[in-house]
Amino acid sequence: MNYRVLLAALLVVTATLPVGAVAAQPTADTPDGVVYQTDDQAGDETETNETSSGESDGENPDFNDDQPAEYADDGTPGAAAGLRITPVDFGEEWMGVETTDSDAEYATTGPFAVFSLSAPAESARVPQSAADAQLLEGEQTLRVDFEDDAAPVDGESYYEIELFFADGSTKTIGLTASQTGVSVAASDYAKYQPLIEEMEEPATERGFEATPEGLIEYHSWQQDRVEIIESFLVERAEQLFGVIVLAVQNPLAWVLALMALALAAFKREQQHGWMLDRIENDAGETARKDKQLRSAFAEHVQASNEEYIGKMDEVNDQQAQYWRDSFDVYSVRQLAELAKRGPHDPSGETVTDGGETRPAIATIDPDEIQNSWLAKAFSTNRLADAQEALTCIRAACVRMEAKYGLGHEYTETRDAVETLLEQVREKEASY
Repeated sequence: MNYRVLLAALLVVTATLPVGAVAAQPTADTPDGVVYQTDDQAGDETETNETSSGESDGENPDFNDDQPAEYADDGTPGAAAGLRITPVDFGEEWMGVETTDSDAEYATTGPFAVFSLSAPAESARVPQSAADAQLLEGEQTLRVDFEDDAAPVDGESYYEIELFFADGSTKTIGLTASQTGVSVAASDYAKYQPLIEEMEEPATERGFEATPEGLIEYHSWQQDRVEIIESFLVERAEQLFGVIVLAVQNPLAWVLALMALALAAFKREQQHGWMLDRIENDAGETARKDKQLRSAFAEHVQASNEEYIGKMDEVNDQQAQYWRDSFDVYSVRQLAELAKRGPHDPSGETVTDGGETRPAIATIDPDEIQNSWLAKAFSTNRLADAQEALTCIRAACVRMEAKYGLGHEYTETRDAVETLLEQVREKEASY
């Protein structure tokens, strides 16, 4: 067959086939396994080298889709596996980070959080909205920013941070965010809250509104008043200083000043001269009065010490004899002193409970009066009972106050006697 006729027939058959559907068949000059395919979308020929196993060149035979995310592309633990994450503390009350699970879970407070990474990362991503993660300079510092509404006002929200490394490994950490609406400015302004509240009341009293604009106007008004007052005082001080300088330089001013001082001294002498005399002579008069009082006191003591107790209406001669036999008491003062200081033993010492400043009669218990030192007066063949003895003592104390003016010495003793007498009467009346 003529080769020209064969070529023409081949061209006619090829023209009748659809475009892109013709694949060149391997010929004797074409190597085995190489296929050239026409793509009608891209219009380019792609050479595909097929191997006997069916895998294409460039694939990693060790790669496994089921390996952990912390592993690298070559199947070994990557940078993410040994990553250490350390939260950065800024020392502020309005923000902070607490570690829930080391290198995995953290609880944050505030509008952002910063972490330090032990290995550099390539990128960071937050799948959830309302939060953003970025790597700062050096790629070993991670900053997570939250929007104001990233967490409820009184609640928390959970976010995940994905870290990607150059070896193909990844690391995911969880953040529980709260109080994301707190800002640095709001924290600083909170310190001035007491001052603002203190300014509101006087501002409203002056007619200003209790708003930021009203407080600013009130502050400006205060500053204007301060400037006016200060300028007025400075001006008046300068004028007064000038007058003083002129007066010092003027002899007539000195004469007038001395006359004014003399007149003031004269008037003061007229009004308060008697006080000066009293001060000058007061020491001698006080000494005389003290001497008189001491003399009167001694006289009263002497008189009361000589008055026989049988002269009192409350004490008869027989009772007076009983007191003399019991405690060697003869006078009114001796009977009052017996109640105040207690009896004397043969050695001359006072029998008291030692140390207390209250009267000796006050140390007697009404339940134990039969066994007390006073029982000596109303024992066998003496006074009838404790009531009779206390009545005589009370009469002596009253006489020392009323007749001799020694109430400051025996008032407390009389009160103690009357109290004990009342307790004894109630006790005996209950039998």
